[in-house]
Amino acid sequence: MDIIEGFYNDPWPHPERLRMMGFLEDAGFNYYLYAPKMEPYHRQWWREPYPEAELMNFAELIAAAHAHGITFNYGISPGLDFNFRDPQELERLTAKLTSLFAAGVRSFTLCFDDIPARAGRRMALQQIEVVNQVHAFLQDLGPETEPVSYTHLTLPTK
Repeated sequence: MDIIEGFYNDPWPHPERLRMMGFLEDAGFNYYLYAPKMEPYHRQWWREPYPEAELMNFAELIAAAHAHGITFNYGISPGLDFNFRDPQELERLTAKLTSLFAAGVRSFTLCFDDIPARAGRRMALQQIEVVNQVHAFLQDLGPETEPVSYTHLTLPTK
């Protein structure tokens, strides 16, 4: 069973997240997905690195999750303004994920949800390509890295 912090409202404060890990264990949960839509570095400022203090909070939260038998999954949501024509966008995304890997994240989700419909099938194919590239990149970071959620996607042909 899992819980997703992926709502549109103020993100939970760090001390509440730490307490949540104990509650999740007591309630029989084993998975926590961090993806709060209003946390700017998750969505609006996805290209920007987290400040060092926030990376330290992630490291502490991941340690708490592990102590309670909870898998911590970091979700990032670049879909609002990801420029599929700019090859540096993938580099920006992987740089961000690398910093989170260094903080201890080993399970990732790439969120392309809640974005305006623009290009239909073409955009879906571009998203699939990015997900597959990120998956390959994360596997190269370390063998203990769990696959990106929704990895190796393909669209059915008509």
